[in-house]
This record gives sequence, C-alpha cells and structure tokens, in this order.
Amino acid sequence: LTKADLATRLYHLAVFLNHANAMKQAAPQGNIDSLTHLLEDLRVRLDDGYTFTREQMRNIRTQAQDTIYEATRTSFMTMHTDVMVYSKTQLVFGNPSREKALMSVVKKTCSSVRNSLRQDLRNGICGDSPSMLAEFTYASATKFKRGDPGLGLDIGFTIHVALLRRFARENPSTIGVEEVKDDDTTEDIGSSPAPPTKKRKIAATSHGGGQIPKGKDF
Repeated sequence: LTKADLATRLYHLAVFLNHANAMKQAAPQGNIDSLTHLLEDLRVRLDDGYTFTREQMRNIRTQAQDTIYEATRTSFMTMHTDVMVYSKTQLVFGNPSREKALMSVVKKTCSSVRNSLRQDLRNGICGDSPSMLAEFTYASATKFKRGDPGLGLDIGFTIHVALLRRFARENPSTIGVEEVKDDDTTEDIGSSPAPPTKKRKIAATSHGGGQIPKGKDF
C-alpha cells in the first residue's frame, strides 16, 4: 500500500472508532434519561392513587378526637384545619397532591368524630342509661382524649363537658332529638272538660345515628 492509501484507511478507521466511542458514551446517559422519565411517571401515578395506611388513619383519628376534646375548643365545624396542621407535617411533607388527599381524609374523619361525640352527648342526656356529669366526663375523656385521663383530669375538661351538655339540652336538635308535646288531660267528675295541659318531653328523631346535615351539628 502506498502512504496515501494507508493514511486514508487509517483516517476512516479513526472516524469509525470515534463514532463508536461517542455512541458508547451516549448510551448510559440515554439510559439515565429513560430511567428518570420512568421514575417521574411512577411518582405521578403513585400520587394520583395515594392511600394512607391503617396506622396513619388511626393517627389522624386520634388527633381529631384529641382536638375535639380540647378544654378550650369552641369551634367544631372547622376543627379539620387544626387537625390538618398536625397531620400535614407528619404525613405528606409538602407534597401538593398528597395534601389534597389528606385534606379529604381529615374532613371525613373529623365529621365522624363530631358525630360520635354528638351521639355520646345524646345518650348521656336522654339515652336508656343517662349518666351524671362526672361519670360522663371520665368516660368521654377515656374515649377522646389522647392518653389515659387518670385521676388528675383538669377541671377545664369537666367545665367544657358541662357546657356541651347544657347546650345540648337547650338545643336538642343538634344532638338528633327534638321537643314534642303530649297531652296530659285531667278531668273532674261532674264538671265540664278543662282545656288539656301540654307537657314537653324529649323524643328521638331520625337523626339519632349516622351523618346529619352539614351545619346542623355543633
């Protein structure tokens, strides 16, 4: 081979090897890009179908129960915002799509907890076995308050429960009962019938259990 022919062949070989080397170097980057896109797609799919574990659901309900039983609690329909502040930092870590799912779960849980307390108040006042204030306070603290109430339950909880029971008595529709009137007629022999006197009593309504209309609970 002449020097010119040999130089041409070496040049072609160098170009081929350079191209092969470039392809070899580009292949890992292409795989990385594909893997990155795959992981991003999986993340989106997981966020769209994100569900909370049983333990997380229990933690949310525990926080909701503790929140509704706070001795200074006066707002019940918006208590989910306070529960959300705690649950957001513990469960979702600033993920927007998961925050939306968490808000939905928190609202449903708070509604269930409100309804549970409403039914307990109803049963403690006009149920088959009404309970005294001290008895009801201890039982409700055991159920709703985080941790064992023990013997040193703060007086603020008793006052709070007393106010709730008083409010329930004065506004029976909020706990699923209504005031109705029964005739209690007495008549003397030989006299004209007297106008019947009416006695008010508490009777259960269809809202004794289950979810009640929005804004109709306390």
